[in-house]
Amino acid sequence: RTGAVAPLRLELNLAAMQPQALQQAFPNLQLAAMRQGLAGELIVEAERVPLDPALLADAAATVTLEGGKLALPSMASPIEALSLEAAVQGDRIHLTRCTGSLASGKFSVRGVVESLMSRPRADIDLSVERLSLAGLMPVPSGDAPHLRGLLSLAFKGGAQGLAWPDIARTLAGNGWLRLDDGALANVNVVRLVFEQ
Repeated sequence: RTGAVAPLRLELNLAAMQPQALQQAFPNLQLAAMRQGLAGELIVEAERVPLDPALLADAAATVTLEGGKLALPSMASPIEALSLEAAVQGDRIHLTRCTGSLASGKFSVRGVVESLMSRPRADIDLSVERLSLAGLMPVPSGDAPHLRGLLSLAFKGGAQGLAWPDIARTLAGNGWLRLDDGALANVNVVRLVFEQ
């Protein structure tokens, strides 16, 4: 088992994959909840992949995705035109480019994730341009209060952990946030003020 596969190129058409089959094969992934599955052309390339499992953790690969689409039940709109490029080396991911459109807006992120298999630490540079809150979050039915507007933001910083409580506790960085054409729908602000 001291040999290696060299070079390796894997191409996947994600639209042909079934989320339910992936869920059965990989129970820890939460893919079955996707409304419309996946789309895009995923390419994984490696110059050399060792056959020895002990050496596999140090293997290096590049990952690219073009024309990606991801629809999640928690979001009113799918992520579309998803494009990414990343280099993976052991438990380190260097995301050189990830862009896409979401809720009538655009986003871009790049960064590095270290110690992916133990206690992940991520340093990112994120920008979001004019995301429609109505397209991002499902609008509540009836007369439930909700926020409308176009969200733009930029953030450069880092966090540690996988679970939200750990991420929220360690999140640090700089950035700005702006809401254009913002409105609170179905809220009687005058009554709220006088009730306080």
